[in-house]
Amino acid sequence: MLTALSLVLVAAAPPAQDLWLAHLLPRPRSVTLSGAWPLTQPVGVEAPPDLAHLGELLRAAVTEAGGRLGPGGLSLRLAIDPKVAEGRPQGCRVETVADGLTLLGSDPEGLRYGAISLRQLLRSGQGNLPQLTMEDWPEILERGFWGGDAAQDLEWLAEHKYNLVEVHAKLGFGADGTPTATMPPELLAQAQRLGIRLVPIIHHLEQLPSTGITKVHPELDAGPISADNAGQRLLRIDHPTFHAVLSKWFSDLGALPGVEGVTVWLSEEGKGHPVADATLNPFVAETRVIEAAFAAARRQHPQLRLRLLTTQASFASNEQVIAAASPDSAIIYYDGSRTYNSGRKPMMVPYFKHYAEAGGWLGVCPQVIPEWRGVAPWHGAEFIQARMRDFAASGVRSLVGYAPPARRFYQFLLEATAEYAWHPESQPPAEFASGYAIRHGLKDPQRFAAWVEALSPVAWDIYGSRIIVAWCYGSSVPVALKGGLKLGQGIFAEFADEQRFEADRERCRQAAELAAGLDDPQLVAETEAIGSWLEMLATYYQLNRLLPRAGQLGEAERGELVARLADFDRHATAAAKALETWGNGVLAGHGTPPGRWHDTIQAIRDEATDMAVAAERVGFPDARKPYRRVKVGSWQTQDFDQQGSIVKELDVTARIAGAGSYEVEFAYTAGLLGLTVDKVVLLTQLGDDPATRREVAVDQHPAHAGGWNKGHLYRLTVDQPPPAVKWLLLASIRAGSPQQPPEARSSQGDIYLRKLD
Repeated sequence: MLTALSLVLVAAAPPAQDLWLAHLLPRPRSVTLSGAWPLTQPVGVEAPPDLAHLGELLRAAVTEAGGRLGPGGLSLRLAIDPKVAEGRPQGCRVETVADGLTLLGSDPEGLRYGAISLRQLLRSGQGNLPQLTMEDWPEILERGFWGGDAAQDLEWLAEHKYNLVEVHAKLGFGADGTPTATMPPELLAQAQRLGIRLVPIIHHLEQLPSTGITKVHPELDAGPISADNAGQRLLRIDHPTFHAVLSKWFSDLGALPGVEGVTVWLSEEGKGHPVADATLNPFVAETRVIEAAFAAARRQHPQLRLRLLTTQASFASNEQVIAAASPDSAIIYYDGSRTYNSGRKPMMVPYFKHYAEAGGWLGVCPQVIPEWRGVAPWHGAEFIQARMRDFAASGVRSLVGYAPPARRFYQFLLEATAEYAWHPESQPPAEFASGYAIRHGLKDPQRFAAWVEALSPVAWDIYGSRIIVAWCYGSSVPVALKGGLKLGQGIFAEFADEQRFEADRERCRQAAELAAGLDDPQLVAETEAIGSWLEMLATYYQLNRLLPRAGQLGEAERGELVARLADFDRHATAAAKALETWGNGVLAGHGTPPGRWHDTIQAIRDEATDMAVAAERVGFPDARKPYRRVKVGSWQTQDFDQQGSIVKELDVTARIAGAGSYEVEFAYTAGLLGLTVDKVVLLTQLGDDPATRREVAVDQHPAHAGGWNKGHLYRLTVDQPPPAVKWLLLASIRAGSPQQPPEARSSQGDIYLRKLD
């Protein structure tokens, strides 16, 4: 199956040229290394006055590498030559001359990238200035991200030739009702210094009420999107006041230093906003309104380009949106289920390619991680290369990736995106993986690359089947109870037949053997997580066959069902534990654990719980019931009507099952405010007599449960539980102040308890 795995893998130091090349990220299209000068002689750097900052970049790189600056030795000369790379944008060339190197750029951006490549070589730790010939240019002109920690990570992004970050603008109104739109000045300045395009975002139109627009201009409020979604509002977008507000926001953003474009997200909820012409396609109406407001602002700021982001709601209307947009505008393809998707099928649709072929500026907003809703490991170079091939072949000029919550969870994938967005055919994934291992000082680059080759396709089957999204938003158990899970669909989307499970098992066995020799707990945990997920799915397929007939099974098949239920629970426990180990290793004590990582782990446990509950209903008792996460209480806004801080008391007698550790979780579900937790106490009580209460366990630390979580898990340990007592859980919690109106301090959520293994 894997040729590389049939070889005896021997760790060895990479040759000098491989070491040089490994530090070039992205790797240039053409590069020849012919030797090196030791940095024992002085180095002079010459740059045009208007590009002095690039000269400073290289001077700093020389001194950082242990060299010294000065005349009479080696020279680095920088210049613009429009003919470089046949005049392509962002092209660069590096040539060796008698006394050093000449760096040429087809434009200032290309010259910057040539200087960055040289800095990467100087940072490789060899203490030499390489003698090289290099020519390079990118396939996709704009490469970057929105969301996650991109705005806090500009230095790293610039070092790897990313040049785009999209950030939500701060939209609002002054005291006199004047519309205002701003961006952080320090972020704008940093982006300009690093050569990164910082693009403000105006978010989905139905979410604009969060700016205060309907309070300042109630005439624009056309009611809730739906009866159960009053927070998102329909707007009278063809009203002259809306045009004036939107145009002012565009104008404010266009006046900011370095801003050359603004992205507007079309609506993604509901069926569009009401306009006078009821026959008009709602997304065409949105496009026309946005274009008209933008045109007014562009007269003041001609450098601006409008960037229209499509959505899953607009998908059926995208061709009409393209037709309604100005030829000068960019169209960014986003769709919550189609571009936030890691399946193997190509992502781009034909009409976008036709739009690009006709000269349109086409962008795409994909996830470049396993799943947007969760946090999970993947060294998926093959996946990234496939995506970038698809984008390049479709004429994409702008990549707006999505990789939450932070780079530290997806270092490999973000480096692979830098590599293949620059040039999709730069190198095979295994070679990229080996270079990654060299850059990061991993033990055995060849073995690491073989491990990536073995495990990544299995992960692709799992993530391409979107199990995290499926289980975060629901459960597959109800479908399995009816035998409705089909190969090639849903959570088996990438499993065309049963043989795929066995082929993936073999890959996991090989990956586990390779990971064991890499002395890296993170890689072992990733292997275990992927392998356990695979076994969950394989077992699910067997349960899908047995559960619908649970009441009619003979003794042998009942025994098989009991065994498969135990297997499913065991694999779920192993997957959750491995994912927890991996995430804790990534965090290494730094920062707050992201909520989506916790959600991913919990989704696995919840799926096991749902399976056990369903099996019990059809006559198969759950031996691990105390270990299931079960809701034991909740909090509501009205709990805090009398005072901001309360002690919530819950009877958890039915959930305490002997000695051990128990976990209490506070899970916010809705409201303007999160919950603050100060302390959780576990008590015993004899009957209904409060005088007999005795504290058994306490966990006291500040926590927040809301849109973000910090410390929201509490651990209580029971050593020797007394018999025949009532168990009470007391939680000291607070949310807002009674002096605030209820609508300003709304908060609600659930409280869960489970016994820990």
